[in-house]
Parts: sequence; C-alpha cells; structure tokens
Amino acid sequence: MSFRSGDLKRDNRSQLSLSDLSEGQKIDGRVKRVEDYGLFIEIEGSKLSGLCHKSELSDNKDADVTLALRSFREGDKVKAVILSIDQEKRRISFGLKPSYFEEKDFEQEDSESESEEQPAEPLGVVDDAEESDPAEDDEDSEDEADDDDGAGSDNDSEDDEDAAMDVDFSMDLQKPSGSTAATSARTPEETLNLENGFQWSAPQPGEDVDMESDEDSNDEGQAESKKKKKKRKEIELDLTADMHTKVPESNADFERLLLGSPNSSYLWIQYMSFQLQISEIDKAREIAKRALKTINFREEQEKLNVWIALLNLENVYGTDESLESTFKDAARHNDSKTVHLRMAEIFEQSDKPEKAEEQFKRTVKKFSQSSKVWTLFAEHYLKRGMLEEARKLLPRSLQSLEKHKHLKTICKFAQLEYKMGDPERGKTIFEGIVDSHPKRWDMWSIYIDMEAGQGDIMSIRNLFNRVLALKMTSHKAKSFFKKWLELERRLGDEEGQADVKAKAIEWTQRAAGTSES
Repeated sequence: MSFRSGDLKRDNRSQLSLSDLSEGQKIDGRVKRVEDYGLFIEIEGSKLSGLCHKSELSDNKDADVTLALRSFREGDKVKAVILSIDQEKRRISFGLKPSYFEEKDFEQEDSESESEEQPAEPLGVVDDAEESDPAEDDEDSEDEADDDDGAGSDNDSEDDEDAAMDVDFSMDLQKPSGSTAATSARTPEETLNLENGFQWSAPQPGEDVDMESDEDSNDEGQAESKKKKKKRKEIELDLTADMHTKVPESNADFERLLLGSPNSSYLWIQYMSFQLQISEIDKAREIAKRALKTINFREEQEKLNVWIALLNLENVYGTDESLESTFKDAARHNDSKTVHLRMAEIFEQSDKPEKAEEQFKRTVKKFSQSSKVWTLFAEHYLKRGMLEEARKLLPRSLQSLEKHKHLKTICKFAQLEYKMGDPERGKTIFEGIVDSHPKRWDMWSIYIDMEAGQGDIMSIRNLFNRVLALKMTSHKAKSFFKKWLELERRLGDEEGQADVKAKAIEWTQRAAGTSES
C-alpha cells in the first residue's frame, strides 16, 4: 500500500479522452518533446498529446521561429489552444500564438496557481509531483506489487487508497514509531529527517514548498506567488517578434542567427562588417571563406554577394597581390563578365579612376562581344569628363559587336550623350536612327523621352507629328496619343491638350475611312 499522492495523480490521468476535447478549447500542458518542426505537448492530467507546428508559435510571419523552438525545454508548462482533432488518426493539433489568448486566460491561471500554492495544512501536501528518481520508482513498484498481491480487484485497491487518506495527522512526526515487520525487510540505512515537516511527494522544479505553519511561511508563500505571476506575464510576450529586427551585438548573436539562415549573404556580410569594426581583418576574411563553403551551391546570387564583399575588403585592407588573387578566384567561381564589371565599379566607388579605367580595358578586351561592356566603359569616361575618349569607343564597339547589336549600342551611346555629354550630339544620333529605321517605334519612344528630359515642348510636338504621320496600328497610335497628352499636361498648356485630342479624333476618322474604302 502506498500513501504517495503521485499514485493518485497517475490514476486520474487516464480519465480524459479525445471525446472530451473540442476545437478551440484552451488547455494547460507540458512540453513532451522538442523537434525541428514543432513541439509535442502533453495535456495536463491526461496521457493525450499532440503537435504544435512551428508555424503556430508566433503571430509574426517574418520571425525566425527556429530560434523560438530552441527556447523551449522538455517539461516546460505551456498554455495551448486545440486547433483540430483527427478522431480517426487520433491526432491533436495545438497553437501557441499570443493572439489565441486573452488576458483573462492567464489571470484565471494565476488565481488557480495562487490557491494551489497556499497550504491548507501545516504539513503542506504538494499536488504536482515531479518525476521520481529511479530509487523512488523501485519503491513505488514494490508498493504497487504488494497492493496487487493483497487485493483481488481494482476496486479493492481504490478502497485501500481511500483508507490511506484517513491518516491521523495528529501523530507526532518528530518522534516516529519503530518500524513494522513489513518494513523491517528493507530498513533504510539513513534515518528520515522530519524537522521541517513531511510531504507525500517531491516538489516540482521551480516550486517552493513551505513546510512551516507560522505566519512567516504564509508571507513567503504569498511573495513567491507574486513572483510567479510576474514571470507568467513575461512569458506571455511574443519573444519571436523582434528576432528579425534586433541588431546582433556579438559573435554569439551572429552565430545563432546563421544557424537559422545559413544561406543569407546579408547576415554573412554583416558578420564580416562587425569584425572589421573591431579591426579583425583576418577574422573577416575567414568568415567570408566560411560563408562561401556554407552557402548552398544553388544560391548563386548569395555567393556572388559574398565574393563582392570580399573584393571590397581586399580593395580597402589588402594588397594588390591579395586583391588580384581574390579577383581571379571570384571570376573563376562566378560569371566572369559580371565579376569584371563589378571590380571596375568597386574601383570607381573607392575613388581609384586609373585602376577603374585599366579594369575596363581588360574587360572590353576579354568581352568585346558585349554591348553592355562598351556602354559602361563610355559611361565611365563621361563621368570623368573625358568626352572624346568616350566617343571614340562607339566606332570601336561597332567593329567588335555583331550586327544585330549595333542599333541597341548606338541608342545607348545617344542616351549617354543626352545625360552626361552634349544633348545636340545625342539628338543627331537619334535622327540617324529614326531615318534609317522609321518603323522602330521603341526608338521613337526613347527619342521622345530624351527630348522630354530637355523640357522643349515644341521639339516634342514636332516628333509626335512626324511619328503619327507614319502608317501604324490603332493600338500603337493610341499609346502615342496618350503619351503626347501626358507630356502636354506636364510641360505644355491647355491649348496643346485640346490640339492633341482633336488630332486623335482626326486620326481615328481617317483610319476608319481608309478601312471602309
């Protein structure tokens, strides 16, 4: 026969079944197991358990819930909501999002815990029992075995437990009586110390059990209950909400974030920058190399970002030899043309125009078939005010490029003239394009946009009259009239707007008359 309250509690656990639960019901439970995909929660007072998927931990969709999972431990008390119950598969789905709960849910829990913590008797019997140690389990099993041998049915055992509760609490616990014949067979070597009272089972972790009956013990119990109330309110806060906004402040913070997002070049580059701020240049290089090994090979853009960051690091803190070596490695592991152009851009941003020019010369020599390379080289010269050198690149590029790329390249050079060179020269180039390719509506549109940038409304009207005089579809004509009207509203006047509307009607009537004839 056992007087342990833990035995009574184990009997009560099996009373709750799936039919007693309903969707939307709020329950108290304990974390049974923590997995990468969520938490397994066991309902308190039963053997029923279910899964809370990691997506049901936080209301913040952008939060890294992987970090939230690591904050849970087996045995933690939680309050959950039943989201769904599958009777056939006997599965329960839980939710822990703060939006599922109201303040009164936790106030009710606080009041219950306060009533439980205040002892009704000086002995302070504790209801919630911790999992017993192996030695206690052995004693329990022996006690239960004795019960089973002595009782013919479960009803007998229940009667024994009822009888066990009729204990005379007035007995003198300070002077225990001698051991009986049943217990003499396994007399403990150490005597039981009962100076602070007796309890039926071991206390729960973090649960303070007051075994004294004086007024001081009651005051301490009330203080402990207030602390627990405060702790529960802190747990209510959504700890995952600021995970993606909090700035890492140490190596440990970065390492923890990278465990959840190992393919994020943004985090890796931030980590490198953090090391550079504390003058750990070699450590920053090691982090970059580690990032290139860690990021998945399919994440090409993420890897390229880290390579560019490493090139910037070598450009500022390294030597010419280390920069050249890193550049060659980057060109070998990524798109070579992209790396060449980004290297030239790095030199431009770091106020090294001579090195940028040299890099562009290497690039146009290696990728002479690329229109983009020639136009970026011309843009570099124009930024430095070297107009003649930029203009000499156009005939050189046309000699190297394939014929179908000529028109696009000439158009790009004309746009550069409008933006950074001589607009009249750009206008001359565009006139040559529209004269030789009058049906290229895209070239007409770019030409008009460039002229609109100059703010000359008369030139714009002249261009629209010329292009609308050409034969085109009604759909294309509509787009040109619409664009003309918008420019008149922005740069012209009401008279010009009325003129555009009249010409649009006239064009439509003329097109309709042509189709009828």
